[in-house]
Amino acid sequence: MVKEDILTGLTNGVLRGESIERAMNTMILAGYNVQDVQEASKYIHIDSKTQSQANQAITNQKTPDVKELPKQNPPIQQTQPQNTSSKKKIIIIIGSIILFILLAIVAAFILYGEQILKLLFGQ
Repeated sequence: MVKEDILTGLTNGVLRGESIERAMNTMILAGYNVQDVQEASKYIHIDSKTQSQANQAITNQKTPDVKELPKQNPPIQQTQPQNTSSKKKIIIIIGSIILFILLAIVAAFILYGEQILKLLFGQ
């Protein structure tokens, strides 16, 4: 019994302009059994007129108008890690500055706490 998927594959190959031998070879290379492919090839009855009409139909098919996109360079893989590392550096620098300011305020209150309170609240 002929396997339908082999028959379909051979038919599609021939309709796309391949010779029956090339279509058979493609199916065999795809892993199908040689005897199954040969048996299915006996059921392909596409004459040269039908094949040329199929080739013409494929050639005459209108391709949809596709606007050509501008070519873009593929992103460099190193860009992303550098980008995240530069963001991390900025966060560390800002955090360090804030920490330094807070430590300076604490130190000022420890050393000059009474004078700062008198200055602020006027006591």
